[in-house]
Amino acid sequence: KGTYVRSLAYDLGVALGTVGVCSQLVRTAVDPRDSLWWWATVDSLDMKDLNPMLTRLLPAKISHGFLKRLNISMVAANDATATGSLEVYYNNLYLELTLIKDGTLKKLKNELITDVANYILPDDNPDNNGFMRKGIIYFKRDTTKAIFNYLWKSTLSGLKSTMGINSPEQKQLKKELKKKPK
Repeated sequence: KGTYVRSLAYDLGVALGTVGVCSQLVRTAVDPRDSLWWWATVDSLDMKDLNPMLTRLLPAKISHGFLKRLNISMVAANDATATGSLEVYYNNLYLELTLIKDGTLKKLKNELITDVANYILPDDNPDNNGFMRKGIIYFKRDTTKAIFNYLWKSTLSGLKSTMGINSPEQKQLKKELKKKPK
């Protein structure tokens, strides 16, 4: 008994007008914390198609950008946390931020914040020099929310990490990965 993650990946793909694939799923009922592991790949997506989900979670929307491929590598999750990594290959990303909700100059302030954010955030991954920014997935589950929320927000944590927005836990995990011998 439990959630069908493959079905959720498929439903997510249909909702976005693309394909969602959960290529491997392992779930163990032995662990009292109800562990599961997943990894997935998504190909070719106009990133604006993510806006219906993105705008519900962040004060931002994607103006343009093209996802060539998203590889989610081995996410280990239980009822408390999800950890893993991902690689996202994209081009021409531009975000619009709406952090300021009130005030006479809200449009101008939001445009300024948007310009600064897009100056800092990478337009392409990998960049023109071939440098690939990899994302670290780390998310603490809100057990009052559905499993789909957990999967999406776990993935979102990795996407934000790819763009350099890391929680303290993600920063620590990145440090640990750098220390490991290759």
